[in-house]
Amino acid sequence: MAQIPSDSPPRCHKLQGNLQGEFAVDVSGNYRMIFEGYDKNDVISTKKTEIVTVQIISIEDYH
Repeated sequence: MAQIPSDSPPRCHKLQGNLQGEFAVDVSGNYRMIFEGYDKNDVISTKKTEIVTVQIISIEDYH
């Protein structure tokens, strides 16, 4: 458990439009890792403070 960071990743941000409800984190250049967050009850959440697990959707350049 000590190996899992408790700080948010840099530039983690909520997405809008057709990606609303998902988050992105910078990977490199224009590429972002897109993911959904889930709370302790395994329910999708858009509140960073509630998210305990994530499901990676893709890594892409959506710009």
